[in-house]
Amino acid sequence: MECRAGLKEILGSDRKLTPAEFAVMREHPRTGAVLLEQLGFSDGVVAAARDHHERWSGNGYPTGRAARLLSPLSRAVATADAFSAMIEPRPYRRTMTIA
Repeated sequence: MECRAGLKEILGSDRKLTPAEFAVMREHPRTGAVLLEQLGFSDGVVAAARDHHERWSGNGYPTGRAARLLSPLSRAVATADAFSAMIEPRPYRRTMTIA
């Protein structure tokens, strides 16, 4: 399956993603981690970027590792990212309140 859209277009989409678009979107943690590593960031920062979509249960991505296997920094960034996703506007759903 081919995907012609770039990550920026995919993330800003107001419709359900195609399977190919979803696969591209799921690569952004790895892509970000590689970029940060090339820029000389610490291993902890690289890991936090890579692991910010991992879930407590191990059902996240890109590696599917359970939270107990992640660093405290990675878990904190994942929590902050989830909170941000809930309260910031998204084109595909209504914004939640902090309450």
